[in-house]
Amino acid sequence: MTVEVTDGGGPTRPLPANPSVTARGGRGLNIITSLAEDWGVRDDIGEVTVWALLPPDDDFAHRVTIPSDISPDLGAELASGLRPSLDANLETSLGANLGPHLEAGLDPNLGTNLDANLDPNLGANLGANLGANLGSNIEANIDPDFDRELDFADLDELA
Repeated sequence: MTVEVTDGGGPTRPLPANPSVTARGGRGLNIITSLAEDWGVRDDIGEVTVWALLPPDDDFAHRVTIPSDISPDLGAELASGLRPSLDANLETSLGANLGPHLEAGLDPNLGTNLDANLDPNLGANLGANLGANLGSNIEANIDPDFDRELDFADLDELA
């Protein structure tokens, strides 16, 4: 099972840390390292994703709560601990239970008229509608000590 968490990223690449006992952060990747068979970091524009490959058949898998509204066959497979036999039947089980609901809920014309429904001037007047002084004093309103007030590390001091 692969688990991914994506956020806006930070000034540094995510790496396992050795936080102090009183640190408010820095333990996440150590937890991932102890649970996962493998893990990594994927960078995209404006975001960072940390992914972890969790073993399908260990004690962690047995702590997962199985929803009551899935088919009995799929529920039995999941309750058995996500063993390899699940892979063989997963597509069939999902298709039988999920497919009809998805197909019934989709508009056959979904996306065909998307461009026609968008206002052609969508972004044309965006700049005109923003205040002329919008960015003029943004810098002046930022408290340079906000990270200290929140007890975060000062990134300038760490550099």
